[in-house]
Amino acid sequence: MTSQKRILIVGYYGFQNAGDEKCLLNTVSLLSKVYNNPLITVVYPHNQSGKFNSISRFSPVDLLIGVKNCDLVIFGGGGLIQDVTSSLSLYYYLFILLLAKLFSKKSILLSQGVGPVSRPFSKCITQVILNQTTDITVRDQASFHLLKQNLKVKTDIHLSADMVFDNAIVTIPKAQIPEHKIGLSIRKVPIPKKNWQHISEFVLQLKPLIFLDLQSSEDSHYFYSLDPAFEAIDIHDMNQQWVEKTVTWPNITIVIGMRYHSLVAASLSGCPFLALAYDDKVLHLAQSLGQPCVDVRGKISQSEISQSFEYIKENYVALQKTLISRTQVLVKQAQVNQSILEKHAS
Repeated sequence: MTSQKRILIVGYYGFQNAGDEKCLLNTVSLLSKVYNNPLITVVYPHNQSGKFNSISRFSPVDLLIGVKNCDLVIFGGGGLIQDVTSSLSLYYYLFILLLAKLFSKKSILLSQGVGPVSRPFSKCITQVILNQTTDITVRDQASFHLLKQNLKVKTDIHLSADMVFDNAIVTIPKAQIPEHKIGLSIRKVPIPKKNWQHISEFVLQLKPLIFLDLQSSEDSHYFYSLDPAFEAIDIHDMNQQWVEKTVTWPNITIVIGMRYHSLVAASLSGCPFLALAYDDKVLHLAQSLGQPCVDVRGKISQSEISQSFEYIKENYVALQKTLISRTQVLVKQAQVNQSILEKHAS
């Protein structure tokens, strides 16, 4: 344990995204373990964090003062270094890292999912600024490779795991439930319209089914818009489970998921899953955990989804065993984050 630190935590927080909010909670918990009673400030949308001191992410003055007055800038999980969402989003986070450099503050990126960074100028400025950071840990091998081989980043880069895996406990189910109960996670993404039709038709066949809502302001609303029949399906709010801690993981045996953190939740619950990959990060997670995946960005058929689902049911025990084993590896891998923070504790 070391002297008190003033720490500014940066991430996509405050937008009712259960995965990002869980990353924040785990980051705070980890920092509190490494540092003695740290003074933590979180970058939030409108100074709205009730649990932590916060500054507005939309105020350049707040950001300037926040970085100037801290000892350490932490990027706590998520996929912040990418230009898929927009170049402006990427430049926003790089600007904060630039401020840290200008004010001679340490900056550590924890459990980052990196990329894609596709635009030439984005690649150039990302390389320049990341080379000024103190240390970086990434959540997957693809991010590691992109930073090292593509962007040629010279800062030390360490392979960790997603921030939700940090200090997590992997549930090992005692026995297989005779009748499967399915958990579903989807989100509004720009995939072919025909694919949404195939997904909807497949979902209508699933019983019993519960919808895993990871961003309550968006996911359930879009889900209901796909078919009026979906309004009868029960919803499990992951914010209530991970953030408010008022509910526990439902009695689900298989997850079909688009949201990255719905699959992380499934893995920590020992629940085999079928990933519907709208992004490389979902594809990479499924591959790393040995679970089937359908890439919904290209042409698919309903039978492709159905056959993958049947494969899970037919190979359930083997897939569950693989999932639990590989998830335990990721939980152990996430301990790298603590080692990196301890290295820079002085």
